[in-house]
Amino acid sequence: MSDQNYPWSGGEIKGYFYWQGNFVGSSPATQYFADYVSAPQTGYQGSSNIVQTSGTFTYSGSNIPNNPVFNAIFLFTGYSNASRALDNLTNYTTQTNMYTDAKTYFSNNGVTDFLLGLCLGGGYSATGSWNTGTDGAIYSIYEAVTQAGVAFSYTETGTGQTLSGVGTGKLDNSYNCLVFDIETWTGPNGSTADDFINLFNYIKHNSNSMFNYEGDWLIKIVVTIAHSCSNYNGTGQNVCGTLYKSDSYDYISPQMYTQNCGTTNEYCANYNILWQTGYTSPWLFTSLIQSNPNYVQYGLNFILPAINFANLYQGGGSNDGNPPNLYFYQSTGNDTNPVVESASGSVTLPYDCDEGVVGFFNSLFGLNETHLGGYAQWVNGTITDNFTMMPAPRDSKIPKIVRKR
Repeated sequence: MSDQNYPWSGGEIKGYFYWQGNFVGSSPATQYFADYVSAPQTGYQGSSNIVQTSGTFTYSGSNIPNNPVFNAIFLFTGYSNASRALDNLTNYTTQTNMYTDAKTYFSNNGVTDFLLGLCLGGGYSATGSWNTGTDGAIYSIYEAVTQAGVAFSYTETGTGQTLSGVGTGKLDNSYNCLVFDIETWTGPNGSTADDFINLFNYIKHNSNSMFNYEGDWLIKIVVTIAHSCSNYNGTGQNVCGTLYKSDSYDYISPQMYTQNCGTTNEYCANYNILWQTGYTSPWLFTSLIQSNPNYVQYGLNFILPAINFANLYQGGGSNDGNPPNLYFYQSTGNDTNPVVESASGSVTLPYDCDEGVVGFFNSLFGLNETHLGGYAQWVNGTITDNFTMMPAPRDSKIPKIVRKR
């Protein structure tokens, strides 16, 4: 073990989200995205100053990159239901088994201390929703993590309904990490923050759980969110605001992008909860996170951002050293030309030079750390930037400049 001062004893995470297939749709494929920010952004109502470009995306498939060598792989299927996630681990593009691919990757690269995680949620509302009841995702997870043949029972905090079942033990210590992408639900009811907290505590501490053990393979739980807060059908403030203060999980993972591909970070806030200031406390990301016992113990090591590429962790990618994109996100797919931008997060932030997400969170929390808990790369492939100046949206007033490279 390299460093005991992290939530995970393996130290700084270099993570990789391994998709179930090529979500972009084709490979190679032309993509459109923000190349760099040409001048400081004055606020969300001002000019974006974002210069757009196109690039060629090439899907990696089961050929997981080894520069850098990743010490964590998170298998992403888009399902919140545990059984469906476990039953859909064949990569539909390459027809290889994702779990086997991950184990092979670690073996081939000599990585013996690793996180192998199953992602739950994060897909379309039909597949990744967090509904309540016996058809809901949380019920399926209780069922899968409870030892086979052992009864379980819990009460939903939102509906007041008590649900009972018998465990299958299907989700076991083949994994030492579970990633909960808490984004959406369908229908009138959805799981509450307390529903998640109770589930996390059950997984980690209940004697009937498949993960109730000690040692190096102790389960780690990651909660991923959209920028500073998930939308969660408009109730993200209540769900995430409560989750941010709970020590029932090990890492908070803000998503620093909106679409699947891109060569820069989007630092914009989610309107449900702003990053630092602007709305009445306590609904501010920094103040909520600072009250979390894991943040109190681990500081910025508690934060594990999801980024498009590894070079966006301690650098700005194609925007390195330029003004950061603080107020705008790409609101349509990467096949749209020109890129459609939307504004979010109106409060001025104290980050004026893009040096990656480490610099961004240092600026938010007023610190000067060299790293966070690590990062998790989202994009499964490479983008060859064509450096073609794309026409700006009519109202963006992007100056016609030539970028120095």
